[in-house]
Formats: sequence, structure tokens, C-alpha cells
Amino acid sequence: MKGKKPVLPEDLPGLGYRLADELRHDNLTPFLLQYVRQRGLFIKIWIAATVINVLLLAALATMLMLEAKADFDLIARAVLPALLVLLLLIPVHEWLHALAYKYAGAPRVSYIINWKKFYVAALADRFVISRQPFYIVALTPFVVISVMLVIGVFLIANPLWQLALAFALLLHTLSCLGDFAMINYTQLRKEKDVVTYDDNQKGMSYFWVRD
Repeated sequence: MKGKKPVLPEDLPGLGYRLADELRHDNLTPFLLQYVRQRGLFIKIWIAATVINVLLLAALATMLMLEAKADFDLIARAVLPALLVLLLLIPVHEWLHALAYKYAGAPRVSYIINWKKFYVAALADRFVISRQPFYIVALTPFVVISVMLVIGVFLIANPLWQLALAFALLLHTLSCLGDFAMINYTQLRKEKDVVTYDDNQKGMSYFWVRD
């Protein structure tokens, strides 16, 4: 919707949209699990990406062991730096969501952190976004970070850090499941148009549809 007059949430009924679903920000998990179980296109893509990352990690570990550059001890020691890399990637991941929201035309983006359920989310308050731009917002961190980590695996000569980045790639892909579940929901909707927006004050996200 960039470059057009922004659609406000209160405009949606007059444009023929009806409310389809509400999502509480403090209770994301049941909603996400529901659309993980429904194997739409994007969940299949996530599964394929996960399998590819497992195979990449296994192939890398096997190659390094055959070249006598790694052993099982080194592989185990790579887990801790991988977790540290993943931790450092969390703000980068959310910043990339925010950047994509800004590109889509969102005037402001904020973040929520739920330490109890261990998730972070970028929110564009009252910014109505349609299906295709929402795909871009959701997938940008996955694509950008995956490319960066794969490049790192092949450019770095240190076996420990090669393994750590390959582990981090797998862990980051696993952590992107929520993003894939959200766009899986919009892709599975049969209606012609699907839009969504966040309401920070109410702690809710809303999905509206139009036939």
C-alpha cells in the first residue's frame, strides 16, 4: 500500500471487509500452532528449508571430519557459539521486520518482548497491510539472515565457526516458524483479499477479509 493513501482500520467495513480473526499478543502460541498443523505452502517451504539446513550441517560436519579438521568434540563445542550467534541475531531479525514494514509504508514500528513465553515481535500500530506486502514483512529476516549465514559458512576458514554458523542457520530457521505460520494463515484464507493490522493499545492483531 506504499504510495497510496493509507487505509485506516476504521475504513475497512466501508470497503467491504469483515473481521475474520483476532489475535492476542500475549497468547500467540495457540494461534500459531493451529496454522503450523495446517500444511499450507509456506509451512511446506519451512519444512523443506529445515531439512536442507540439517543436510547442510551434516554434510559440513562429515566433510570436516573426513579432512581431519573436526571431531565429535569440536562439533559439540560449536553449539555454544551457535547459541550466542542466535541470541545476537534476535534484534537483527526484528529490525529486518521493521525495515520491511517501513518499506511497505508503516509510519512507526515498535517491539514487544514476552520473556515468559520467549518471543519477540515487531508491530506496526494501526497500519493496515495486505497479503503480499505482509509476506515480504514476514519473510525478510528469514531470507536475509539465511543468506548471510550460508555465505559465512563458506567464507570462514575456521572449522569451529563454520560449524557454529551452520548450527545457527538451523536454529534461526526453526525460530522462524512463527513467521511462516502467520503467512500460512493468510495464504490459506480462501477470500480474495486479506488484510491485517496491529493495535498496540489493545495488545491485539486483527485479520479482515473481503470476497
